[in-house]
Amino acid sequence: MTSILFIGDNEEFYRETANILRVEGFRTYHAANKTNDISHALCVNPDLILCDVPKLSFPMEAKTRSVIQKHAYEKLIPIILILSCSENEVEKIAIKLGADGVLLKPYTKKKLLYTINICIQQAKKYKFFANNSANRLKSIITKTVPHEFRTSLNAILGFSEIIIDDENLSNPDVIELTKLINHSGKYLLEITNKYLLYIHFSANKCLKNFQYTDIEKIATSIAKEVSQKYNRTEDLSLAIFSAKIPIITDWFSFAIHELIDNAFKFSSKGQPVHFLTKVTENRAYFTIIDSGRGFSKECSHHEIDSFLQFDREFYEQQGLGLGLYLAKEIICHHRGCFEIASQEGKGTTICFDLPVNQNK
Repeated sequence: MTSILFIGDNEEFYRETANILRVEGFRTYHAANKTNDISHALCVNPDLILCDVPKLSFPMEAKTRSVIQKHAYEKLIPIILILSCSENEVEKIAIKLGADGVLLKPYTKKKLLYTINICIQQAKKYKFFANNSANRLKSIITKTVPHEFRTSLNAILGFSEIIIDDENLSNPDVIELTKLINHSGKYLLEITNKYLLYIHFSANKCLKNFQYTDIEKIATSIAKEVSQKYNRTEDLSLAIFSAKIPIITDWFSFAIHELIDNAFKFSSKGQPVHFLTKVTENRAYFTIIDSGRGFSKECSHHEIDSFLQFDREFYEQQGLGLGLYLAKEIICHHRGCFEIASQEGKGTTICFDLPVNQNK
């Protein structure tokens, strides 16, 4: 049975409304317009909140509003305001409480039931999508994270055991195995750092402490370093101009590294990777182009999301699917725009921009 919490001080009005709702099969609860009463009533986890606001003065205290909003947002519970004011004043009050629907007195029974049903149906859709997203994330983390950690740990343990147990190893063999252990350790540290950065963004913390970063020096250095990692220095084409932008240097470096690394990772030796910039008075524009495998048309409709790897079911690839997502988040949080276009078998183009002047 669908439950509705009525918040308001008018007992007679509540009884009239409750009688209508009970006939239609709803279960109703009542709380006076007081913080303690509302906090206690919210424990029933209603499917919808009807909030009677009888005066334009909006007498509900800020603390009381906060209690309602917090619980409603966390549980995805729709709020309908019942107001006694003119239509041009509705929006101001509705926004202040974060309402999903509004009823202006006097209203009909039909209008009441229609508004309630619409809000409940919308809430069901939101909960469905939220649950699907949560289940998808849980499934991906369950499958991907342990696999990535296990692969690196197996390499570290396996190679180290060879060094310990094999007395006939020559010095060059020991050096080579040590390099492999070091590589696995670095990879494990890399995915751990990405996961920690992802947690930071998931907590909705604002990026602060901007500093002016020289894009030419950092971007050039990172691009050359990545091309050397893949033994493809001849495939790299650079046209990077000098500019200083307000961005946290370490995070800018991370974003550039991830985007350039993807361009090389998903293309082959001999296929060029272009990294271009254009600087205007107000913004710096970046373009990264590769001629690699691209991704399928179906994937092009997906929004860039955490733990999402394009076409992973068709290609063997390492990683958690966080690099591209975090790069985009860093750019957007620093007041930038980010776009990606790809065509299967022909490559991928990434374009983004960042402000040059912090005050604009």
